[in-house]
Amino acid sequence: MQAEFLNSDLVKQQASMAGFDRVEEYVVQLIERDRERLAILQGLEEARAGKVRPLEEFDREFRERHSIDMDVDMDSAR
Repeated sequence: MQAEFLNSDLVKQQASMAGFDRVEEYVVQLIERDRERLAILQGLEEARAGKVRPLEEFDREFRERHSIDMDVDMDSAR
């Protein structure tokens, strides 16, 4: 079932102005963008609440998980 707002001229115009041929594609993109924003906000809230860990700890675990040599400087590897 398709929501009525998808057929509104305003939404069709917004989709077109955003470069989308179909309103459905535009709406999916908006939903994905909102999901990303919510994830960022959640991360910020967790950081404010002190739910963080040292970068060195994360870096060590990340390198181990992805088999990256501990001696490789990630900044110079770019």
